[in-house]
Amino acid sequence: MRRLLPLLLLAACVASPTPSGPPAHDYVFVFLRRGAAAAGLSDEQRQRIQADHLANIGRLAQAGQIVVAGPFGEDNPEPDLRGLFIFNVPSVAQAEELTRTDPAVQAGVLELEAHPLVSTADLPSLLARDLAARQKRLEAGDNSMGAGMRNYVVAIAEDAERAGPLLDADPHTRIAGRFGGDWAARGLWVLDFEELAQALALVLAFDEEAGPIQLYPWYGSEGIATLRVQ
Repeated sequence: MRRLLPLLLLAACVASPTPSGPPAHDYVFVFLRRGAAAAGLSDEQRQRIQADHLANIGRLAQAGQIVVAGPFGEDNPEPDLRGLFIFNVPSVAQAEELTRTDPAVQAGVLELEAHPLVSTADLPSLLARDLAARQKRLEAGDNSMGAGMRNYVVAIAEDAERAGPLLDADPHTRIAGRFGGDWAARGLWVLDFEELAQALALVLAFDEEAGPIQLYPWYGSEGIATLRVQ
């Protein structure tokens, strides 16, 4: 029995699976859609609400709650989609509560749509780098709205099981995730393309193998370009 025990322990060590990659992390993805009150604003009201909206994003980012944020581009296939947040919070309810602190949401200029999201991307570390880079820009006197931002393309596939093996492995993918809740079949990818046409060419190359994929031009932090899907 004394000789058998070490052999059993050795067998258990050999049989134990090794981690195949970084652990998955739970986030909450929020779409920001144009609200009914947006059409009736004066230029002065719009500018004030936008400034308050950006200040609130900064506050939530400093608290480590919003880890990714940015607006959609002009060629957006759904013009009512204005932007997105990714929250590092444990529940959709909490993400919704935090989004409702946004002055644009409170004014009815924006409406929210939230979905659970699972990704291996280390977005809290990305946020820390982004905040440090922003602080350096501020110290250098650069407080322009678009500083530290660049173009990407967000892809949302209706069938993540089909699209996942193709988009997860593509070298342009910077963030890959799978939705939960009502969107449990869908997946999200942030692609490192400056132009929508480049992402469209990639998707068309998949023919019908990946299923329907919607593409959205989007502005996000420059730090996203440094991420790699593992």
